[in-house]
Amino acid sequence: MIELYADMWTVEADARCITTNGYINKARMCVMGRGTARQAATRYPWLPLHLGYLIAIYGNECFPIWTPDGWLVSFPVKHRWEQSADPRLIEQSCKQLVQMTDWYDWRTVVLPRPGAGAGRLDYETQVKPIIAPLLDGRFYVVTFG
Repeated sequence: MIELYADMWTVEADARCITTNGYINKARMCVMGRGTARQAATRYPWLPLHLGYLIAIYGNECFPIWTPDGWLVSFPVKHRWEQSADPRLIEQSCKQLVQMTDWYDWRTVVLPRPGAGAGRLDYETQVKPIIAPLLDGRFYVVTFG
């Protein structure tokens, strides 16, 4: 895992991850109100409904989603939007992301610091010890600078 300060939307990558939750509102859309999820929903207005559909069918999992700009991957960190991030869910998402990266043969995957920020976990003490052993040099964990 490589850490860097950058705008994840401008880093050259085969896939970009957005941190998400598993909550679907009454309109059947995934709630994407903060952080990279909100940025992605702004870029791709169809995304909350599409992701809501996937979550309704398959559960709160990582999903590869093709966009006009390339691969986007949902990376669940919460079960519901208002909760704190769940370290076990972050670990599960990392494992799914590694499998997906192997399957698609992606060489570079960018993701924000999962569970930090709106997830209310401390990156250095609660998140990094979980993700560092799982993510190899193909994964760039970005801190917005």
